[in-house]
Amino acid sequence: MLAVATAFSVVALPFIGTNNAEATYATTSCNSAVLNGHIEPNGAPTTVWFDWGPGSTLAYSTADQVFSSPSNFSQTISGLTQ
Repeated sequence: MLAVATAFSVVALPFIGTNNAEATYATTSCNSAVLNGHIEPNGAPTTVWFDWGPGSTLAYSTADQVFSSPSNFSQTISGLTQ
C-alpha cells in the first residue's frame, strides 16, 4: 500500500492592461510620452514593464516595476522623434 499526501493552493493569474499614453511637449514638438498601465497581481508579486520602439519594432524596454497589490503604473519615455 502506498500513501501520498499533496498540499497545494491555486493562485489566479495576474491581469495586466495598458491605458492611454500621454504626450509630453517641449515647445512645439513632442519628444517624450508617458505610458500608463494597470496591474491586478492576484496576490503574487508581479513584474511589469513596457516594450516600445519605432513602427512594429519593440527595441526598447522601460525599467521593471514590481507590484503585489492592484495598482496603476506609468513610465516616461523620451528622445522621441517624428
